[in-house]
Amino acid sequence: MSRETNCTQFTEPYPKLGTDGADSHAVPVILMAIVEAYRPFNHGVLLFILLFAFFTNILIVIVLWQKEMRRVGVNVTMMLIAFCDFGGSVAALGHMMLKSYSCDYSTSLSAYTKMLCDYLKLAFHASSNYLAAGMAFCRIMSLNLSNKNRAPTFWETWKS
Repeated sequence: MSRETNCTQFTEPYPKLGTDGADSHAVPVILMAIVEAYRPFNHGVLLFILLFAFFTNILIVIVLWQKEMRRVGVNVTMMLIAFCDFGGSVAALGHMMLKSYSCDYSTSLSAYTKMLCDYLKLAFHASSNYLAAGMAFCRIMSLNLSNKNRAPTFWETWKS
């Protein structure tokens, strides 16, 4: 008789730690140890990363906003990416403040505000990714066009 594959990991969670069923699972024990060790530092690390993103993206936008820098399309795209990352960091900071100073979804206003922050984080992040992909596409196209328009090298003419 063939043994069927048990695919219930989505419907049945891992057993609780300390019970008989969890003794054979090393992965949940290791993951829980990592989570418990990192949990006290989570708020500080997240706040540092968000403040770093906030200020660096402001500086990037200030530098790329100069008249000489705005003449090149790549710089404008990089400025838009920095603006989107800045918006994402502002939304994440807002969400972090709401999480710290309000109860979890206690009123409809706090629930809608948290949903709005989540939506803005997602929208700014997706916009930043689309702009980066568009900039990479433009770079590939410019490299292809420059390769077609350049003169052949000595080795290319010698081979033919």
